[in-house]
Amino acid sequence: MSLPKNISKQHVLLAIQYIDEKGVPKKRLSTRFHLIYNGKLYPPKYVLSIANTYANGEELPPSFFSGGMETNSMLSELGFEIKPTSKATENIVSSFSWTVLSETTAIKKMDRSTFLHNGTGIPREIRPFFEIAEMEKGEKRKVTLVYKGSYYECRLVMDKMDNQRSRLLWSNGFTQTIQNEFPNEYNAYKDNSNNQDSLVMTFNKRNSGLYDVTIEHEGFVEDQSDFNVEQFEDSLLKREYAKGKETKYYLLTVKIQQRVIESKSIIHYRVMVKENHQTVKESVVTDRGKINLLTDAKKKAMKLLLEHNPIVSIDDITMVHYKQDRPNSDVWQKDSYSVLENVYHESRELNAHIDIERVEQDLEAEKAEEEEFYQEGAVSYYYGKRYERNPLNRQRAIEIHGLTCAACDFNFEKKYGEHGKDFIEVHHIKPLSTLSEEVEINPAEDLVPVCSNCHRMIHRQRDNVLSIDELRNILMK
Repeated sequence: MSLPKNISKQHVLLAIQYIDEKGVPKKRLSTRFHLIYNGKLYPPKYVLSIANTYANGEELPPSFFSGGMETNSMLSELGFEIKPTSKATENIVSSFSWTVLSETTAIKKMDRSTFLHNGTGIPREIRPFFEIAEMEKGEKRKVTLVYKGSYYECRLVMDKMDNQRSRLLWSNGFTQTIQNEFPNEYNAYKDNSNNQDSLVMTFNKRNSGLYDVTIEHEGFVEDQSDFNVEQFEDSLLKREYAKGKETKYYLLTVKIQQRVIESKSIIHYRVMVKENHQTVKESVVTDRGKINLLTDAKKKAMKLLLEHNPIVSIDDITMVHYKQDRPNSDVWQKDSYSVLENVYHESRELNAHIDIERVEQDLEAEKAEEEEFYQEGAVSYYYGKRYERNPLNRQRAIEIHGLTCAACDFNFEKKYGEHGKDFIEVHHIKPLSTLSEEVEINPAEDLVPVCSNCHRMIHRQRDNVLSIDELRNILMK
């Protein structure tokens, strides 16, 4: 979940005053960053938890939002100074079979437990990545793993024993998927003959309760990068990436890690999408043996942006690459307009192809639903629905008008989450009785997005198709 947008600077100041009087609970002390105010240090995440008390009447639990970038971006926007703790200056954190590469990426060497026992242990040093450092004895939290498009419900569990162990436990379904995809490793572990630990699980964190997972055949060696986390975080907070004219969106690509496995180079790029200087999307791009992965990282950043805002204009985007060892000492380099243009249009074409396929699926579902209801419909209705159902017209209308119902402001994604993402129906706003023959449609003027309920009400009476304004008036009564 995300932080409430109505938390103001005054709310934060009241929270600081509260902390000065009451102190900080032991489990809410700073681990990676400090908020600095009047020469004193405060834990940023706990400050926002208390600030929400003044903004919305209740303290935010630590599981409600993520620390690090999300918390720091909001506090920086409000004018507060954030600095990494001494612990945050380390490049990576490793413990047993785990390595945390960044705030959003961790690697786990797969072992017998992951194949045979529906889960894995999480060492104490790795708990901050899953944001469970503050979990109580016996506490459980639900999380979701996304693997190859399938969602698996899991639990983060803190044992009840005095010497508490933390574990990530997943369903039999995920274990069976792993066993089916990697039968050789599964059989070797089952027969007690596998000592190679050749598979690696990579966890990319979308938020505190949702993780994308990939599984690859890779050995594991230590980081060979001298990437300075403190320098990078400080540069982000100062917005040094904002080169040239201010834009709404910034696409950041950052080389964070290089490893060598079997004499082949493994490069990791962190990609970030910022909207009004707030991080809205983030991921990591990894590949084996590529000399230049930067182009793929830029395409990934653009893909994330188009997922966030499918109708974004190229004029609202700046693309910047971060490289600490750049000879001229300017670690941020803005891409030229021609580079941006190539990545933008290539990504738009790919995204449009995917969107058209999804639109056609939605159209088929809508058509099947109405086949019987409207089988005796008038020609004018037929032409209207033909124009509404043209995938190209429909997609262009959505790009122009968005995905919120023009009549009642309903939004499918807000109501249904991921299942409702990018869905809306499209209505022809011209009087359908005038469409006695096919004409050219202007999606900007002739088509408008509406929810399913409003669309049905508009077309309910074949001889009295309502306008958007007429339907709005009904809704306002």
